[in-house]
Amino acid sequence: MKERGVIGWSVMVLCFAVFLLAIWLSRGVLFRITADFWIVSDTDAVSPAEAVVVLGGGLRTRVVGAAEYYRKGAVQKILISNARHGKSEALAWETATTRRLLVELGVPSTAIELFGAELSSTYEEAVALREWALRTHTHGLIVPTEAFSSRRVRWVLDRELAGTGIQVQVPVLEHPEYSHSEFSKNAFTAFKLEVMKYLYYRWKY
Repeated sequence: MKERGVIGWSVMVLCFAVFLLAIWLSRGVLFRITADFWIVSDTDAVSPAEAVVVLGGGLRTRVVGAAEYYRKGAVQKILISNARHGKSEALAWETATTRRLLVELGVPSTAIELFGAELSSTYEEAVALREWALRTHTHGLIVPTEAFSSRRVRWVLDRELAGTGIQVQVPVLEHPEYSHSEFSKNAFTAFKLEVMKYLYYRWKY
């Protein structure tokens, strides 16, 4: 009886090890399925709008994406987040760098406009966008963002712009360091961080 119990436990441990190995070997497929479910994108159906928005935190992706929409003639104006800055700075480093990069990419300075003031989160940016759009009677905005942040960006924009009649499109941008469709350490870290941010936003706002 004792030997049977040992054999039984050994079989259970072996089965569990095989199960874990199967998960490990198929982690790429599981990650891709989960990521595809998570991502919310208007990439395939972006239509012309009055402005494209560069949210904070994406110098390597969002600036390039916004400039591309401008060059294609999809928009006539690029809005950049007026980020929080120190008392000694005339303009936050990120905001100033965003503007400089857009000009280097061929966007005329007359087509670039700041929105908000002292912004430090996507939520504050969404509130500031609502105020700007209502003040300027804007009806359409394009807000490009990375794949994993798309669900959070879409949710907070829909929440803050609800009832305004403003159409917001959130196309997905590819990150230069990883692909959202392939499992890697960088991709998994970025995905995990965005899931936590999304849950935090749903809890707080």
